[in-house]
Amino acid sequence: MNKPPRALLLLALCLVAGAAVFAAPAADAPPTRLSPGPLSSFLPAAQGCPMAHCDAQMTDWENALAPEPGAALIWYDPRQSPPGQPLGSGRGLGCAGNGQIVACSLGRAPEDYPDVLCDPQVQDTLVVYAYSDEQKTPYFLWSSGDLLNCSAFTSAPLVGAGGSIIAADDSAIVRFGPNGTPVWQTPTAGGSPISPVLLGDGVVVLVTVDGPISAYDTETGASLAEITLTQDGSFYETVNTPAVSGNRLYVSTHLDADSNYGRLYALDFIAEQNAFQIAWQFDFGGPSGASPLLVGDTLYFDGDRPDPQADFAPQIYAVQDTGAAAQLLWTKPAGGQIQASFARDPRGGFWTFTIGTPVKDHRWLTRMRLTDQDGDGLGDVLERIDLDALLTLPGVHVPSSVMSIAGTAAAPVMIVGATAYDEAGGVDSTYIVAIDLNTRARLWRVWLPADPTAGQFSIALGAHGPRVFFTNKNTGLWVIGQPTRYTHFFPSLFHP
Repeated sequence: MNKPPRALLLLALCLVAGAAVFAAPAADAPPTRLSPGPLSSFLPAAQGCPMAHCDAQMTDWENALAPEPGAALIWYDPRQSPPGQPLGSGRGLGCAGNGQIVACSLGRAPEDYPDVLCDPQVQDTLVVYAYSDEQKTPYFLWSSGDLLNCSAFTSAPLVGAGGSIIAADDSAIVRFGPNGTPVWQTPTAGGSPISPVLLGDGVVVLVTVDGPISAYDTETGASLAEITLTQDGSFYETVNTPAVSGNRLYVSTHLDADSNYGRLYALDFIAEQNAFQIAWQFDFGGPSGASPLLVGDTLYFDGDRPDPQADFAPQIYAVQDTGAAAQLLWTKPAGGQIQASFARDPRGGFWTFTIGTPVKDHRWLTRMRLTDQDGDGLGDVLERIDLDALLTLPGVHVPSSVMSIAGTAAAPVMIVGATAYDEAGGVDSTYIVAIDLNTRARLWRVWLPADPTAGQFSIALGAHGPRVFFTNKNTGLWVIGQPTRYTHFFPSLFHP
């Protein structure tokens, strides 16, 4: 069977001046942040990035301005637990926020991982920060203590508009009040968590690696429903956050026994019965590296091959939800493996990139059209940006993180990690880059004097301008913004 090692699956969690090759189309309707139904006691924020990929449609749309040119590293929290042992987010998404506070999931795998999933000494794996008008710099607010274990880094938290937070590890899901006091804590059936999402009617859903899909009441924490997607003695699992429309959940999965067998599920949560029901399923060649992007009634996602029996040849799929079935609209050979979710461009289409060798062939950010304009069954490319050309630095810098979209709907800005690798696969340098997508010009670049980040960039707002919070693989939390006399600029870390 072609099942990748569990460690590799977890490492692949949720992931990051060119010229247009085609003219830009008429803009699609810009992303709107949909809220749960009126019965929900937990409402996501309208600004910032309050959950994995920012909203239930997985758009990565921040709905917040980015720092202006001149941005720099202004604050750093070198998280450790126990003392002397660093914490990071690995390949996880790291941080989510509501525009005022930012909550970050951190952890550390033990030496004998994955045979031993968690080191019981590791604590404070959910850390919450604030940035207010009164406080001139970002600051630590509270942490989770021993309520969440070291597996929490696989799952971005949910951050409510009022400061309440829902987060999970491989044994429990917890809701915290704005001051960090636990509101409820509910045991789960296990499996590494992949970023809780909200349905209507006050329901939070958790999907997992090597575990079931489960639903909980956001007000009481009561366990409502659970489903394992079984198949011939095995089961379908996911390493990606699901997209949501109302009470319908879209989960891109692969078969536990053979990851070549990918399947996109549409699951309905039936509130009257507190149960999940399979609405339809769409089979493809797996596994998938990106969380499904939902635009209207169409899902955009990836798979590593055209069908389960085919050789490795990654594809992008566009599948329409017709209600009771899935209809394939188009496919597109990706040209390399996809590990970061597609980011919706508010002017139209979505952004993607690939990884692979030679590295120089994967330096492009590519914008795809949502529809098959010429009717040939293949997805259409709108434009490409050469990220390495924007940096004008030694080495070949390629996209390496989530693509967070900030700015305004008319003038969007992409924030993305750019990493140069040496011939042995080691890291030569990593920068965080902001790109004006209208002009395809670099607004700023900030050198990261640490491991690369694969996560998302959560923006907090205040009197001193936007601050970009993010974690990296092993060394805590970093903040980018406009330096002031109150902030901690890092001259010793300066890099050209």
